[in-house]
Amino acid sequence: MALLAENTVFVGLVMPGETVLLAGAVAASRGYLNIYLVFAVGTIAAILGNVGGYFIGYYGGRPLLEQISHRFKRWEKAIDKAESYFDSHGTKTVFFGRFAAGIRVFVGALAGASRMNFLEFLLYTVISVILWTLSISVLGYFSGKNWQLIVIILKRAGWFVLLIFAIVLLVYFFVRRRTKLASKIPNIRKDKRQ
Repeated sequence: MALLAENTVFVGLVMPGETVLLAGAVAASRGYLNIYLVFAVGTIAAILGNVGGYFIGYYGGRPLLEQISHRFKRWEKAIDKAESYFDSHGTKTVFFGRFAAGIRVFVGALAGASRMNFLEFLLYTVISVILWTLSISVLGYFSGKNWQLIVIILKRAGWFVLLIFAIVLLVYFFVRRRTKLASKIPNIRKDKRQ
């Protein structure tokens, strides 16, 4: 239930799914739960949570953004940019967003609001969730008494992935903007010569 709730927007900010999944895997290592059941339930819940987030963004986020954007012209451009971004980088964002703290919560809703192709979204969600759930389940199952240390490592790793993701985005937008500016400069020089 916690993994499902984590991925349906905002709840994940207060309910970290990796901690709940890790605790379930540790409980399985001590014989309280079945590790296969922990993995299966965790996988299904995370997928359903992401799909729920997608439809929240698709049916709720986009209309709300469009209503608001009529009042704020800048937001119309932001919505168009988000759609363009998800058209070209949506699959990578969905896949790697699963492993980044903070992003995981919003990826589904952003993909839905940006009208990302649902089948692509679902495919990359399923692949990333299986890898994420499997790695945390195995880590928790074999960590035994050190599970609290693993929680700290996972949180730091998640923030590290988020930092890398943010740096890549900044570089991408910087290069893109610079390319646009560079393409305008020759036109300015031609105008001056005439």
